[in-house]
Amino acid sequence: GTAAPGEGAPEYRVSTKNDVQWKRYSAFEQDLATALELDPANLCSELGQASCIRQVHLVPLGGNDPFDTGILQPTAEPLATTPAVVDRVLLSACAQRVALDRAAPAGQAVVFKALDLNGAAPAPGEAPIAATITELYRRLLARIPTSEEIALVAELTTQASGERLGAADFATLSCFAIGGSTEFLFY
Repeated sequence: GTAAPGEGAPEYRVSTKNDVQWKRYSAFEQDLATALELDPANLCSELGQASCIRQVHLVPLGGNDPFDTGILQPTAEPLATTPAVVDRVLLSACAQRVALDRAAPAGQAVVFKALDLNGAAPAPGEAPIAATITELYRRLLARIPTSEEIALVAELTTQASGERLGAADFATLSCFAIGGSTEFLFY
């Protein structure tokens, strides 16, 4: 139901069912490709030849192929290998987007346009970090991050030793962290 206006409760519909579904291969592939503006066929490939999603890891991502694998029905729940496969695909896609934006002519980066991907990551409180995190939240989660979420992801700019990460490494890690969230992987 919805809360009555003025009662201090949020003015949006609240789920009345605990019915969260995991994104299977097709939705995962399409959402990730759309968010990062990548070709779905090239999001991730094994040895440069076989699609990670549609061929190599189809079953752990909730698909089935009775002809090639002999798997007649998709799995009802994620498998033990599903998290590792999701991580593999996310890391590949995020690294690919960073590489493309890094190689793009000045002013033509698609996702990481607020960062100089050839330099060090700005400090956690600087505007390019907040802009990058906001861009990733909008693209991957279709919403604006809270100040707490920005601060948390901004911590990825600094290694445990205190050294600043390179901007390209920060971009990859922040994309991976936000894309690996429950909010992106389930609906």
